[in-house]
Amino acid sequence: AAAANFAFARNGMVAYSPSSAAGDARSLVWLDRHGNESRVAAPQRRYFLPRLSPDGRRVAVSIHDGRQLGFWIWDFTLETLTPMRSAPEPLGAFSAWSPDGRSLIVGARNLFRRAVDGTGVHEFLAAAGPESGRRAVAVTPDGNRLIFEERSVSGSYDLMSLPLDGAANGT
Repeated sequence: AAAANFAFARNGMVAYSPSSAAGDARSLVWLDRHGNESRVAAPQRRYFLPRLSPDGRRVAVSIHDGRQLGFWIWDFTLETLTPMRSAPEPLGAFSAWSPDGRSLIVGARNLFRRAVDGTGVHEFLAAAGPESGRRAVAVTPDGNRLIFEERSVSGSYDLMSLPLDGAANGT
């Protein structure tokens, strides 16, 4: 099975991880509006599902390569790859930024919100049923709702919405 690992910034730039054989390390790459590629200085890892911050200055990526597992933030300005601190459970590969870029919602079964700067703890948002899972997709522009996929017992996915109480500012 193949997957497209990319994300768009508001300025039209695209960050993506080129396809490679399963288990191979990948690079992160910028693609501008004219189709010009430039490699990002991030080290090669098994990157999955990059998600650009709303301002396009950072990208949240899931890394699964035996050495590193979990969510990491690449800062394009500082050229640093920083892990998000551990969560109460494995977080999977899906994430969604708050509109202000200060927090990230992650999860594989249950959904959690965490400040990207590492302060605070993972805030529990929603639990999945015993036979299902939830994957963060996006936060509405006003920060009031999370859009996520929920896997049913039959294996199909439904698109769902979750209110984020007091989340208008993304915290």
